Amino acid sequence: MVNYRQSYLRTAEALVLHVWGALRANGPLSADEHRLASLLLAHPEWQRVWDGQARVPASAEANPDRNPFLHIHLHDLVERQAAERKPALLAGYLDIAAGRRGDRVHRVIAVLWHCLSESLRGGSPLDLKSYEERLRGLRSTSTTTMRAAVPGRSRAG
Repeated sequence: MVNYRQSYLRTAEALVLHVWGALRANGPLSADEHRLASLLLAHPEWQRVWDGQARVPASAEANPDRNPFLHIHLHDLVERQAAERKPALLAGYLDIAAGRRGDRVHRVIAVLWHCLSESLRGGSPLDLKSYEERLRGLRSTSTTTMRAAVPGRSRAG
């Protein structure tokens, strides 16, 4: 039986290692690889893993908070989705309070990985309706949180 999740994790790792190697060797990079390279450089805490000096424990392999290959790959997917405005509500969610974009991207990564895991487990395409519904949940939670954080505004606000 094909383990789609393991296959996905190996693909994410191979892509990151390819771009990291090209970056370190000053090799040519496509536009997509350039975007990925900028994400790699923005996460120096994981460069030892990409250099092969540290390993991702098996227990962390499917955790985007602890697996740098998966984290960067999902980060890249979220950034591409936002740039292409697909789904449209994602770009709007990330544009709110631009100074907190990093926090928001990481929240979306968790949602995307949950939805991707479900589809990989069943060997089926990503359920876009479920993904968008979960993104709407993030957006409504963030709006409520922001309203509560603004002095003089009520939650109903």
